[in-house]
Amino acid sequence: MGRNSINDINIIYDGIGSYNPTSKSATYKVVLPVLGSGQSYRFGDSNNDIFNYTDRGNGVSNLVFIHVSVDGVDPDTDLSAVNDPSNVYLETYTFNLSNAIKKGPDDFDFAQDITVIICHDDQYDLPTFMQTLKKAKSTPDWWPNKLGSGLLRKL
Repeated sequence: MGRNSINDINIIYDGIGSYNPTSKSATYKVVLPVLGSGQSYRFGDSNNDIFNYTDRGNGVSNLVFIHVSVDGVDPDTDLSAVNDPSNVYLETYTFNLSNAIKKGPDDFDFAQDITVIICHDDQYDLPTFMQTLKKAKSTPDWWPNKLGSGLLRKL
């Protein structure tokens, strides 16, 4: 039996973190590929917004979507800046859940964990993707090129 390598698993864009239910401040650590000189990750959409898609009536509890893009490449539609899965690091992203734009009908339940979905696709913007997904009776024709997930645990 051979040894496993980083190419045998996909942890890129996955993460774990915690949040304070009183202040709503969150710290999320996400696995990301190392970028080239002059390039950096940006969290949130073009306005640095994150989105709350909680919809308990449809079985979606505590769901936050965070769009990730790469600055220093314009635009990185084929994600060529992040194609080396053997060179990764843990990025810390801090944000406040009270700033999440509410796209679902429900607020976060701050007594529970919050699911995080990280979406990286410089070709499609996250709000358009989510509206298509909500309206579709089946899976949309396109998905973001890179997705990851994780949890924010209540402190």
